[in-house]
Amino acid sequence: MDDSKDRYLNDKRNIDIIGVQIDFGASRKGVAMGPLAIRYAGLAPDLRAMGYKVRDKGDIIPPEDGMIEAHRKYADMQIMLDGGESVYYRCIDGLAEAVPYKDDIVFYENGGQPLAVPKGTFYIVLPQDGHMPCRHINGQPGSYRKIVLKVRL
Repeated sequence: MDDSKDRYLNDKRNIDIIGVQIDFGASRKGVAMGPLAIRYAGLAPDLRAMGYKVRDKGDIIPPEDGMIEAHRKYADMQIMLDGGESVYYRCIDGLAEAVPYKDDIVFYENGGQPLAVPKGTFYIVLPQDGHMPCRHINGQPGSYRKIVLKVRL
């Protein structure tokens, strides 16, 4: 582990925010929106005002709660600059639309095969390629940076 990471982990004034969107076993619908509500209420700015260093590492979203997306007019060219994510891939042939096509995006039922996308990976998503991006690798939170280029077909 490098020195900067050691210093960050050992500094008690550092806080990582990790949301978990889950409503399994809840008696009310909507509790999965908790991480969004906490962020909207200003958790990170309030913690920073108290002198903490805050990193928002996003939400862990179970694959079964996501949807496969596809585009018809554009291909996505994606380059992982730092960190990594899992992308679920599935051919859309024969899938029923869950959310109708609008503004060059259509959503299908979830599923597919997970593909690890580590730092330095470049991949292209074509119209027949359903994909569910922004999943943490092995369900573990982590930050990542990527570039997504939309190429008109």
